[in-house]
Amino acid sequence: MVRYRVLLYEDMHEAGKALLSEKAEILFARSLEEDSLIKEVKEINGIIIWANGEVSRRLMAWLIQNIRR
Repeated sequence: MVRYRVLLYEDMHEAGKALLSEKAEILFARSLEEDSLIKEVKEINGIIIWANGEVSRRLMAWLIQNIRR
């Protein structure tokens, strides 16, 4: 079974984390700074963003060019 890795920009409800953790390893962003996020997304399969986060144009471009296929 594939174990996905998901990056959360911020914490979420325990029930949501419990459900997500059934299929994925949950990682939390150390910082919302663009350079830090680009380093962190290198080994993940998805990003979950809540109210305090956004995906910059530069981060999205990096993801598109480097996504694991």
